[in-house]
Amino acid sequence: MLLFLINYKIYNSVSTEQFKYCLRISQNFVPVVFISVITFICFTQVNIKYNKWINSIASASFAVYLLHDNEYIRNFIFKDLLKTDYFYNTNGLILILHIIFSVIFIYSVAYIIERIRLIIIEKLLIKNEKGEQL
Repeated sequence: MLLFLINYKIYNSVSTEQFKYCLRISQNFVPVVFISVITFICFTQVNIKYNKWINSIASASFAVYLLHDNEYIRNFIFKDLLKTDYFYNTNGLILILHIIFSVIFIYSVAYIIERIRLIIIEKLLIKNEKGEQL
């Protein structure tokens, strides 16, 4: 979210079409890379104690990435389900709220799918370790 706001401030003088393009390729902008590195360095200095809840959510991050950035699912999520094209032309507050809702929604659904997958796999592995056939 912070990266989005900084990109918006830097590139707010561009037209609507250019801004849409900037949103789609925002990971390639120099300020985003710079802020990402700074954020990473800051978090390496923070001493966070073990937290089961945080670790559970964090352990699903790669699965969430794989699920929502899948070529076949991406269009369904962003065009059909969340209708992101519609929100490009709304005012800034609505766009930011839609982005926050979208992130929470996508992560929650993908997290639930990952937890279900882990439960199923663990049951299959436990059966397999006991010598039962799959």
